[in-house]
Amino acid sequence: MRPVLYAVAFAVAIASVCVTQPKNLSRRTLTFAQRVSYQRAVEDVYWRHRIWPKERPDPKPSLDAVFPRAQLETKVQDYLRDSQMLGDHWQKPITAEQLQAEMNRMARDTKRPGVLRELFQALGNDPVVIAECLARSILAERLIADLSAGNLSSTGLYRRRLDSNDTHQCALCPMDTHRSVDGQRNDRLGRQ
Repeated sequence: MRPVLYAVAFAVAIASVCVTQPKNLSRRTLTFAQRVSYQRAVEDVYWRHRIWPKERPDPKPSLDAVFPRAQLETKVQDYLRDSQMLGDHWQKPITAEQLQAEMNRMARDTKRPGVLRELFQALGNDPVVIAECLARSILAERLIADLSAGNLSSTGLYRRRLDSNDTHQCALCPMDTHRSVDGQRNDRLGRQ
């Protein structure tokens, strides 16, 4: 009974963060430095929830040791480039309505509401920051994958993107799947 009450309370809390007029999401712009700072906050949440294998004799390293600032900057550049490519290449820029729908989907479908709540708190429970620094990266990658599926043979753009990401080693990120620091494939919020 108690988990149900927590789930309902969490859904109400998330709804209060996510219920923002979509048109208001795009009014404020974030600098690149702000985005990198927020990405660091997101990665910190994921890293705290990363279980360190008991078989490893060494202690779990700090996030900075496995995910340097240059890698954070690359990650932000990647999702901004992906977002730009949606508008430039496919004439399908990400809209405020899509960002709002992605935040709603995250709140509705998460299997780890505590982690999502921490992510939102790390981003100041600010709907604009959540939309721009969490939802945009997830949405851009998914939309490019969907659009690329039909255009893969003609453009090759997504293939090059995947090839470059295969060498990208990070702790945990909000992308669907990637390689972690120990080389294992992981997925967002610990879902298998």
